[in-house]
Amino acid sequence: FLSSMGITVNQTIRSSSKHTNIKESIAILDSGATIHCTPLRNKLNNVSKVEPVQVSMANGSKIFIAEAGECYIKIISSNNQVSYIKINKMYYHPALNFTIISQGKLCDIGYKFFFESDKCHISKPNGPTIGYIPKINGLYVFSMNNIKNKLMPFVGITLYDLHCRLGHPSYD
Repeated sequence: FLSSMGITVNQTIRSSSKHTNIKESIAILDSGATIHCTPLRNKLNNVSKVEPVQVSMANGSKIFIAEAGECYIKIISSNNQVSYIKINKMYYHPALNFTIISQGKLCDIGYKFFFESDKCHISKPNGPTIGYIPKINGLYVFSMNNIKNKLMPFVGITLYDLHCRLGHPSYD
């Protein structure tokens, strides 16, 4: 993965010790993703081999993913109630830089999204709003946790850094 500065994403992550927990603590809602995927095998339950899926990365490279499992994404309501969305098929590959949650896949199973300038509200299929996803530096960010895991705090990061780390070569 190359950033627009010609630096590898992994070098960028290693270069700043204050960002070391970001890979393990956040998941980004992506309206362009066609699958849910993560580099964090330890966050998955019931991992198994699956039919390999070819994934095109933001920088144009392609990888094959052949393992998947279940996981839970934490949602916080406006009155600080916690809900979890179960992801039944979260693909795993260690070369990924972040956990990506496919907005389209969640819509396919009935979840609804309402976007505001600072957050995205999410509603259960045929149900009420269960909470919101905060917008942080231009991206809608979930907490990536197994059930009962402690919420890891989001460490400040610039929008430019996130784009570089995601492998987006053309961020202006």
